[in-house]
Amino acid sequence: MPTYLHLPRLSVTSLFIVVSMIAFGFTDWAPAQDFAPTAPTAPPNLMAVEMHSASDGWLVGQSGTIRHWNGTDWTPVSSPATDWLNAIAFTSPNNGWIGGNAGTLLHWDGASWTPVASPTTRNIQSIDMLNASDGWAVCSTVGGITETILRWNGSQWLVESDRPGNSLYDVDMLSGTNGWAVGAYGTILHWNGTTWTSVQSPVMHDLYAIHMLAPDNGWAVGGDWFSFDSSILHWDGLSWTVAAEVDAILFDIDFVSQSDGWASGHGRSLFHWDGAEWTVVAAPLRLPSLFGIDMVSASDGWAVGVEDTVLRWDGLGWTSFPSRDNRIHMPLILCN
Repeated sequence: MPTYLHLPRLSVTSLFIVVSMIAFGFTDWAPAQDFAPTAPTAPPNLMAVEMHSASDGWLVGQSGTIRHWNGTDWTPVSSPATDWLNAIAFTSPNNGWIGGNAGTLLHWDGASWTPVASPTTRNIQSIDMLNASDGWAVCSTVGGITETILRWNGSQWLVESDRPGNSLYDVDMLSGTNGWAVGAYGTILHWNGTTWTSVQSPVMHDLYAIHMLAPDNGWAVGGDWFSFDSSILHWDGLSWTVAAEVDAILFDIDFVSQSDGWASGHGRSLFHWDGAEWTVVAAPLRLPSLFGIDMVSASDGWAVGVEDTVLRWDGLGWTSFPSRDNRIHMPLILCN
C-alpha cells in the first residue's frame, strides 16, 4: 500500500502559474506554456538540465535561455531561439539537441547551437537520443488532443506518429526495441521496435516524466493540476503500479543507480529514493517549483525551476546556486 504524503500548498508564485493556466483555458502541462507567453518581466523559468560531468552541463528555459556549466559557473550561450525551450539531450559533449515550443529544434556541434528543420509546429517536450543516428522526441498540444512522436534518423527529424490521442511529455529509450513515453491523463506508451502501443495505467492524472533503469525497473511521476495530488509509479516488468502518492505535482525524475534516485516538482519538494523507500526533502521556501533535475553522482546533482531557480546537491544537502546560506538537509518525512 502506498503512503499518502501531505505537503505545503502552493506559494503565490506557483498559484499565479496555475491561475494563469486556468484563465487561458489551458489543460496541457503548465510549465511548457502552450499558450503564447508575453515578454517576461521576471527572471526566466528554467525547464531542463543535462549534465555530462561535474564540469560540463547544460540548462535551458524560457525565452530561448541556454546556459553552460564549466565546473565553476553557469554562463549564457548564444541562442538562436526566442521561444520556450523544454528539452535537452546529448549523445556526446559535441552532439546535442534542444527541443521547444512551436516545434523548435536546435543542434549542438561542439561549437554552436543552430536551428534544424522541424517536421512539426507542436511543442516539443522531451528528447531522448539512443545514438547520433537514432533519437526520439514527443510533443504536446493545446487541449492535449493529439499524440505526436518524432524520430531522428541521422539526417532529419520525421513524424513517426501524429494521431488522435493525448499530449506526451516525456520519452525514455532503453534500446531500439524497447522504449517508453508518458503524457496527459495517465497515458503510458511502449515501443517494441515496430509500433507504439498503449499500456494500462494505474492513474488518470497527467504523467510528466519517466526514467527506465532496466526492462523490468522503471519509474514515472506526474500530478493533477486541480487536486494537486500526484503519484510516483513503478514498473516491475509486468505492470505499472502506484508506489507513493503525494500532495505535490512532480515534473522530473532521475536516477544515479537503482538505489539512488530523485524526483522534483511543485510543493517546494524533492523526493529521494534509497532503494527501499521514498524520502521527501523540502526545498528552500523561496523556490516553489522545480521543473528539471539531473544527477551527476550520489554527491553531485542539479535541479532547475521557476524564476531562474538553480539548486545543487553536494551529497549532504541542496543549496541555491549561487549559495544563499539555505542548505536543506535530508531526510524529513518517509514514505513507502
